[in-house]
Amino acid sequence: MTVIEFQTIHVSGEIKCCTNGSSDALKNLLPQRFDLGNSPPEVCYPPSKAVIKLWDYFQSLPNKLLFHAQFENMTKYDFIWANIKIFDIKPFLHFYIECSNETIYITRHNVPEINPKTISKDYKITMLHLGKIQLSIDYASV
Repeated sequence: MTVIEFQTIHVSGEIKCCTNGSSDALKNLLPQRFDLGNSPPEVCYPPSKAVIKLWDYFQSLPNKLLFHAQFENMTKYDFIWANIKIFDIKPFLHFYIECSNETIYITRHNVPEINPKTISKDYKITMLHLGKIQLSIDYASV
C-alpha cells in the first residue's frame, strides 16, 4: 500500500486501421480496380474515432475513471495523467475504436504492473471484410 503520493502515468501508442485485398472497405480507399489474381497491398490509415479511458481497478469498490481522451483521424495518441493518490494504482485501459465508420472494436487492456510510470500500447486492426477484424498487438510497459 502506498501512502499519499503524487503519481503520474504516461500513456501512448499507435492505432492503425488496415485493409487487405479481401476487404470491402478497400474499395472506398483505392480508386483503381484489381483482378481477382492481383490483390491490392495492405493499406493503413488512422481510425475515424478512438476513445481511450484510463481506469483504476478496485476489487470491492467501483472502478474509478482517471482519464478520458478522444482522438479523431489520428494514428498516434499520447496523454499524461497526474494526481495525488492514497492507494496503489492498478490501471487498465478501455479502447473504443472506429475504423472507416464501419468497424468498431472495443477492448479492455489490463496493465500487469502496479503504479506504472509508462504504458505504451499499439493496435493494428486489420479489416478482413465488413464486421470481421483481426488484431495484432505490440505491447510494452516501462
